[in-house]
Amino acid sequence: MGTRELIQQGAHDLRLLTRSHALWMGWNLFLALVPLALALRLFRERARHGLLWWLGLALFVLFLPNAPYVLTDVIHLFDDIRRSRSDLQILGVYLPLYVAFFAVGTACYVVAVERARRHATRRWSWRAGVAVEAALHLLSAVGVFFGRVVRLNSWQVFTRPQEVLGALDWLIGPVPVLLVLITAVVLATLSAASRLLAAGLRTTVRDRAAPTTGPALIARPE
Repeated sequence: MGTRELIQQGAHDLRLLTRSHALWMGWNLFLALVPLALALRLFRERARHGLLWWLGLALFVLFLPNAPYVLTDVIHLFDDIRRSRSDLQILGVYLPLYVAFFAVGTACYVVAVERARRHATRRWSWRAGVAVEAALHLLSAVGVFFGRVVRLNSWQVFTRPQEVLGALDWLIGPVPVLLVLITAVVLATLSAASRLLAAGLRTTVRDRAAPTTGPALIARPE
């Protein structure tokens, strides 16, 4: 198969994959964008903590797990790999699509949590910022567990509150607790790594933008 045929086949596979995955991927990305939008609104520098703000914060915490939940959709990637007909299809079609999908979900989560941490730091102290970030990681891990294992959705807190309360029994036992803790550690690691990466990029850009000064010229005596 020549290069042209490979490109045409890859484009055809991508169209088919997009058509079959667009609905659930688009929906999950929309849910991942909800906490980011709330974070951009809630955690402004001069935000007033009135009743509406606290209600918005509750919605933010409720919908935040939808962003890292995107990463658990890796199970669909495994299914697609098993059904693939060649390594080229995996490398050229499946992996790029899923990597972009995971990247958007992760970015939504990291930015939302970072804005919450900075807001708490400005408002109270750096200890408060650390505590808020840790709490968000833990609560998000619980939410991801409920979403992937128990198959609950964020809005069911309002539509099926008794079912959500009953699902708390799923957290009893060492295995669920261990899964939640591992997920929280993974989320904390992603946030810390993203923070370091962003700091490194800012330093690199600042260093390149700074004017370079050459060695001073020493005048020769007459």
